[in-house]
This record gives sequence, C-alpha cells and structure tokens, in this order.
Amino acid sequence: MTARAVYTGIDFDSDQKAWSVPMENITSANHDGQITKILALETAVNAVCGDTVVQYDVVARSVPDIVAAPSAANLQTKNQWLVTYHYDADSSVVRHLSIPCADLTGAWTVLQAGETVMDLASTEGAALVAALEDLLTEDDGAGAVTVDHIKFRE
Repeated sequence: MTARAVYTGIDFDSDQKAWSVPMENITSANHDGQITKILALETAVNAVCGDTVVQYDVVARSVPDIVAAPSAANLQTKNQWLVTYHYDADSSVVRHLSIPCADLTGAWTVLQAGETVMDLASTEGAALVAALEDLLTEDDGAGAVTVDHIKFRE
C-alpha cells in the first residue's frame, strides 16, 4: 500500500475532521521532496478553507500484516494493554498508550502472579518493553523514554 498524508481540519465550533491523500512511499531519498509537497497541499487547502488545517501527519508506508481477523474470540479491541512511560529527561512527564486486543491466553507467563500487570521480566514483556523503548520518543520526537508498567484493562 502507498503512504498517505493525513490532514486534520478544525471548524468554527472546534469540531475536527481528518482526511487523507495517498502518495508515493517515503524513502530517505525522497523524504524532503515529499514533505515539501505535503506542505504545498496544506497551503493550497488553507487558501480555500480559511486556514482550517491545524495538523498534518505522514504515514510513510502502510504495509498490511494480516488479511484475516484473529481466530480467537477473546481478541477484542476493548481488551487492551495500557502502557505507562515517562521521559528520561524529566520523569515527571508521564504518558500512556493503549494497545488493543490484549491476549491473556498466556497470562501465566505474561502477568505478575495474581495481578493484571504485565511481568516486564517475562520473555514477552521484556521484548515488548525493548521494542517500545527503541521506537517511542518524547512528544517532540527527540528524547528517550522508559516504560514504567503495562497493565491489562478491559
């Protein structure tokens, strides 16, 4: 699948609406040119929509991993892992993210005994923490973060 630019507009009542356009996949070779095109479209839209575009996001490459829904009935979007992490530069800044379709079928290895908190030392927990800390950054995209805990919530 191709990349896409996602624009978010805001109206007089502060209602927001997102819309997207497909575009060429972003690579290291064409990154700056693609961003220039994204900004040009934002400028053109703002000229005919009264400066209502308040944000743009770039999905550099959209690659579907599966084509069928999960086969286990317990894999529901309402079952989530709530990840709590903080900025390494300022531990008072705490953030959360939710990962849907938490699977508790292996709970004996993933959860701390008698808890709904993931055992971060388990094989799966350690792998998830390592991957999150490798990818996640502070909101500005620069600073590193540390995962504090991961809890199951329904």
